[in-house]
Amino acid sequence: MISIEDGGIVMRKQILKTVGVMTLVGIFMTGCAGANAGTEMQNNNAGTGTTQTTTSSTTQTTQSGNGGTTINTNNSGEQSGTITEEKAKKIAMEHAGVKESDITTSKVKQDRDDGILIYEVKFFTADKKYEYDIKADDGKVLKVDYETISGQNNTGKQITEDEAKKIALEKVDGATQDDIFLTMDTDDGKVLYEGEIIYGDQEYEFEIDAYTGDIVKWEAGSVFD
Repeated sequence: MISIEDGGIVMRKQILKTVGVMTLVGIFMTGCAGANAGTEMQNNNAGTGTTQTTTSSTTQTTQSGNGGTTINTNNSGEQSGTITEEKAKKIAMEHAGVKESDITTSKVKQDRDDGILIYEVKFFTADKKYEYDIKADDGKVLKVDYETISGQNNTGKQITEDEAKKIALEKVDGATQDDIFLTMDTDDGKVLYEGEIIYGDQEYEFEIDAYTGDIVKWEAGSVFD
């Protein structure tokens, strides 16, 4: 027969066992939670690492792209790493054996020919017209053409481009320098300023003798024709 005292002891033992089991379960659960948290943190760190790596790669690519833009383009819109207009003109002059003092008029502009960036160089002496295509990246002469001026009007001193523009603009009331385009060329050996004025709804085409300043051609018509 179990006494009351013995029953109390048995009950205390059962309580202690229950508490012990619950403590072990709590420790086990805490350990599992810690392990899961560690795994999640590792995964997050791994994801962060991947993101950091991707971001770094993108930054490097962007820097490389910007670097390319900086190397190839300057603020003026012309590609850097190319020769200047003055250098292109000098190359053409040296190729032609012409001195700066021999040139009466010259013009240089940048253009593309079959995707190749070039400088078109045109200049005149007293008896010749020269046209050159100079490769913009290395200064190589791609094309050369020259023409002997017959001497029909190459006596005296040429008028300047500004003087030729003034002569043409005087014929169109209200037109300004912004409305006129002018270039120098030859026609049957005769040196001329050829150009056009677009003002209002009218278009004017003209030729001016580069030595006398005479207007040798003048045509006018609607821009809508």
